[in-house]
Amino acid sequence: MAKGKRGPVKIMTPQEIQDKSLGILSQVWGENSQTIPMIILSGAFVDKQVESLLSHFMIDSESVSQLFHINALLGSSRAKSEVAYALGLIPKPVAQMLWVLGEIRNTVAHSHSPLTFESDELKSLILGSDNPAECLTIPWGYKIHSASGAAMVMGDTGLHDDKDPKEKFQGAVLYLLNALMFLGGQTQREKRRSRFPSDG
Repeated sequence: MAKGKRGPVKIMTPQEIQDKSLGILSQVWGENSQTIPMIILSGAFVDKQVESLLSHFMIDSESVSQLFHINALLGSSRAKSEVAYALGLIPKPVAQMLWVLGEIRNTVAHSHSPLTFESDELKSLILGSDNPAECLTIPWGYKIHSASGAAMVMGDTGLHDDKDPKEKFQGAVLYLLNALMFLGGQTQREKRRSRFPSDG
């Protein structure tokens, strides 16, 4: 490896991320779970699903995985979700949830004091207003269509109280993980191929 060149980022499949995330999240989502690890880990797994969705849409190249290094073009969760939305790989309600989740993660990461789900900063981002651009709005019953014509609808299971910030956060993360796994699986069917055979 040339000096200064980073190795490729390991890109997992949507199913691999789902399997790994549910196993770990079930441990950090317990009754006595701490807010900060729960938010950071949850956000990281959702971010991995977006990364997987994007990379499986792009051509097979080491250059693609280089895009996802921390200081690279798609190193931030916001950049990944913006590009996924701009490419038409995720619908607007999912994109808005991702943007608010990113704000929640940043709020926790940059706070000078420990935050809990009852802290005003987090409650406003999770419960907030009815504007999906300002708080974590779960679009239960929204039909997600893929370019291939497949569709999925997630109904409210009733397992998460939308008035409780911790439970609403968990419901939103589960919604995103499932929606992104579905969209990631569909996106693999639309994978780009280089128009330049000599690049292979």
